[in-house]
Amino acid sequence: MENKRVVKRGDKELEDNTDLGKLGTVLVRILGVAWLIYLIVMLGYVFISNIMEGGGGVRGGGSPMEGYQDYLYE
Repeated sequence: MENKRVVKRGDKELEDNTDLGKLGTVLVRILGVAWLIYLIVMLGYVFISNIMEGGGGVRGGGSPMEGYQDYLYE
């Protein structure tokens, strides 16, 4: 069994497959990292835009505390 594996390992076709496999894992890693960066950027953008526009929950507008006070005194 082991002898056959060694022969297959030395086979040119199999080496090409491993190269493709390495390329695939590299692409998956790049896509994974890109997706994570995209997620962080989008969450950060939503969070920052919410602060810049002023919170207020669903209503929006005003200062971040304004919406909270509306919620308290409703």
